[in-house]
Parts: sequence; structure tokens; C-alpha cells
Amino acid sequence: MLSHRALASALAGLRGGLAEIGTPSTEESVWLFASPFPSWAALTELLLPIVTGGQLVVAPEPASPAVTHRHATPGTAWDIGPGPAARIEGGPDSGSPAAVLVGGDPLLGVARLAETGAGARVVEVGGCDTPPGWLTLAGRPLPGLDPHVLDPHRRAVPIGVLGELYVGGPALADGYHADPVATAEHFVPDPGGHDGQRLFRTGHLARFHEDGRLEHLGPVRRHVTPDSGLVDLGGIRAALCAQPAVREAYVRLRPAAADGRRLVAYLRPVPGAAVEPVEVRRALADRLPRRLVPDILIPVEAWPLTPGGRVDPDALPDLPAADATTGGRKPWDEEFEALLRAVLPALPDDAELTADAELTVLGLNSLATVELLISLEHAYGVSIPGGRLVLDLFETPATLWDGISRLRAAPPDAAGAP
Repeated sequence: MLSHRALASALAGLRGGLAEIGTPSTEESVWLFASPFPSWAALTELLLPIVTGGQLVVAPEPASPAVTHRHATPGTAWDIGPGPAARIEGGPDSGSPAAVLVGGDPLLGVARLAETGAGARVVEVGGCDTPPGWLTLAGRPLPGLDPHVLDPHRRAVPIGVLGELYVGGPALADGYHADPVATAEHFVPDPGGHDGQRLFRTGHLARFHEDGRLEHLGPVRRHVTPDSGLVDLGGIRAALCAQPAVREAYVRLRPAAADGRRLVAYLRPVPGAAVEPVEVRRALADRLPRRLVPDILIPVEAWPLTPGGRVDPDALPDLPAADATTGGRKPWDEEFEALLRAVLPALPDDAELTADAELTVLGLNSLATVELLISLEHAYGVSIPGGRLVLDLFETPATLWDGISRLRAAPPDAAGAP
């Protein structure tokens, strides 16, 4: 149930936010109606031009006015044309700079969209599908909104710490129609406000940064596992997208994975580049704790999308079979293979362990790595160095055996050197 006052406040906040970042919606603006209905994005496209006196284009034709503003999801923005702004026009001299508002899929991100150089401002928006709708533009809370990042006890968390996003302010809806249970669950008393003031519990994960930016990471449930608690999928995605060959990344949790492979990352390469999973994991070792390094990396050419333009997790490529490894010689001894098999839950007893099998694909996790490390040190009388050993040595049986062999051949004073 959304009052006229709340809707007007939400639209005024979005109008003010667009003006603050230099892409105002004015009487000269032309919005493209491109979002699926019903959604908050579609409601914005329909109503904001009315509020600002602009125009709305439903089905563009050659004679239609040039579009200056439009929404897109990260999965569809790349396909608007050669760049995100291929079908929109604007610029410093147009009076209404062009903008592509990209949102709706926080775990995919828009990190590389601005690199296209297509002439439009690519603006990341964050929010939810229910009023107050959009909450941030370019990481900044919209005017008139009062966002809070709280812990499970509804206490404010420190800057940089993940928590659940709550929102206050005049743009809040009154509640859910004929659903008092959902209303009580999502519209809660403001612990720091006056009597009668409420906060909307978005159910989304977020954190504030030192510079005031609010990072929005989507539904909390995507980030939680029964054994490990909260997992920062946004941080993992950012580390993946920082790799030169990776254009976009989508990270999934498999909380009930029987083979121990909990984190799966799907990577869309930069055109013309090749993603080497082993090299990417090695680079991630310098940026992430071991438990946050994806167990499996799967390159994809394009994202499977829902009708709303979001990545469809159920349509992503299947995981590689745990025993589907390529051939390779086996230079190690029987004791090494026995120790390795003991910590690989996804390797069937009757399956061959080949030299270039990826150990993380076979279920080697952080706890098993420690167990294996101790066993190898005792069995071969070596001291395995720290630092990047987890991903430098523990990538394949061949790299691990080569590392053990080098340590055994090294002089005693150099064997433990990092």
C-alpha cells in the first residue's frame, strides 16, 4: 500500500539524485520504457517523466526523439549496442546528459561498463523491487532517504562491516495489502527514532564505506551458509572483476554441496581474452582469504537471463564432474597418492587421479589443505613454506608433487625459505 505522499517523495528523491550526479531529468529528457512491468524500474520510467515534464518513448522508431535516459540490468546493458549508450544520445551540450541506469543484479556488477567510451554516463543504481524502490545512485543514498546498516539485533554496524539494510524516511509504503504478517516482518519500529517512526527491512545486504558510499549486495539469503555464516560474495566478485581478462563475474554459494565445493564463480571474459582458472585463483590468493577463493571457476560466453533481465542461476552451465579430468603422467609415489586421496571427498575410489586434475574441483578445502600439509611434512621430512603455497602448490597433483620434490632436493638451510 503506497500513499501518494510516499510515491511523490520517492520520485522526488530520484529526481534530486539524478541532478546531484549531473544527469538531471528535465522537461527536455526522453525516457525509454524498457523495464518489465510490474517493477519499480518500470514505475519510475512511467512516472518520472510526468513529474519532470519530460517525454516517454515506448517503442522507438526512426522518427522518435533521441532517448536520454534508460534503465538496464548488468546482463542486458552490454547488448544495447556496441556500447551501453548506442541507442541513446546526449552530452555536455545537449542540456540533458545521457544516462544508462544499471541495476537489478547487484552480484553481477557494472565495473567495466563505463570503459566502453560510448558517450553516456553509466550509473549504478541499487535498491529493491518494492517502495521506496531505488535507494542509491552511483553508491550515494538518494535525497530524503535514511538508510541504516544493522546487525541481527538491529544495532548499527561499523563502517565497512556487512549488515542488513534498513531504510527510513517519507518514501516508505504503509505496508502490504491484506498481509499483516509480511507488514510486521518488514516494517519495524525505528530503534533510534521517536514513537511511531518505522524502518523498512529490505532483506538485503549492504555496507557503508569511509567516503559515504553505500554498497548494496542484494538479498541476504544469497550470502549465507549454515556452516560458515555470512559470505561476502560482493567482495569475491570485485576481486574477480579486477583481473584483466574478466569482464563480469557471478558468484554462487552451494550451501549443501556434498562434494565440499561451496563457492562457484562464473566468469565472462573480456572480448578476445582467455580466462585461465588456475591463474585467476593464484591472483585471488593475494586479495582474499582462502575460504573466499572460489572452488570452481567456469567461463561463460553470455549470461542466461530471466524475462526481467537478471541472471538466471538455474540456467547457468552445469558444474564439471568431479572425476572429469584430463590425462597426464603420474610421477609421484604410492604414499603421496594415498595421502592426497584421503582428503579429496569428490574423487571416487575407482577414479584415476591424474597429474593435471584441479584439486579444488575434487573437494580440497582449507581444512583439508592444512591436514594434507601436515601429513606431507611428516611423510617427506620437509617444511612447506607459507604465503602463497595454498594456491601455488595446491593446484594440481603435479604442481604439489613438484613442490614437494623441490623442497626435498633443497639444502637444509633453504628448505623452509618462503
